[in-house]
Amino acid sequence: MNFGCQNMVDPLRKVLIKHPRDAYQNQTTVDRQSIKLKYNSVPNFEKALADYEFFLDLLKSSGADVHFLPKDESTTLDSVYTHDPCIISNSGVILCAMGKKERSSEPDTMEAYFRSIDIPILGRIKSPGMLEGGDVVWIDEYTVAIGEGYRSNA
Repeated sequence: MNFGCQNMVDPLRKVLIKHPRDAYQNQTTVDRQSIKLKYNSVPNFEKALADYEFFLDLLKSSGADVHFLPKDESTTLDSVYTHDPCIISNSGVILCAMGKKERSSEPDTMEAYFRSIDIPILGRIKSPGMLEGGDVVWIDEYTVAIGEGYRSNA
């Protein structure tokens, strides 16, 4: 079975997102966590919800099958970035090891979700290794580029 994501240019068929209402929860949480997570500014919860609804409409209008990662108390505002805690390949999922310690629970929440929908877990990056999906770009089905920095190491 092909779980399909070994290129980043074909039309999007399925996508896993986390709505800000589930990641951000409320303005009080946003205010508190944005400082701890070193955000440059504090997001506006209501504007984030409105903007995300527009984004969601675009995804749905493209014909993509949209899946939602559920709210999880162990995660932070950053869990809205569902591309970071895992890498999806045609054969299944590789769970990452997050560069920000505040995000360390995200791969576990992803693992639980993917197991619940029967997508195989192929492996997990373990310390001292660090890798975030945001540093991974599929050039084509056989070529992947990985950035190295504070979120991903060699």
